[in-house]
Amino acid sequence: MTGLTHLSIHVLEPSTLKLPITETGYRSHFLSEAEELGGPLAYVRAWLDAEAAAPE
Repeated sequence: MTGLTHLSIHVLEPSTLKLPITETGYRSHFLSEAEELGGPLAYVRAWLDAEAAAPE
């Protein structure tokens, strides 16, 4: 059984930077498969890359 991972994603600088996964600069996200996906950092990087490549 794997554990639950809580990701707390913040834009630090510049504070006006927009991320494709949040409109406010902050995102809280829970997942259970972080280690299977290469760890939290690899998961967030893949998530950001996928959302940034989306046409909208």
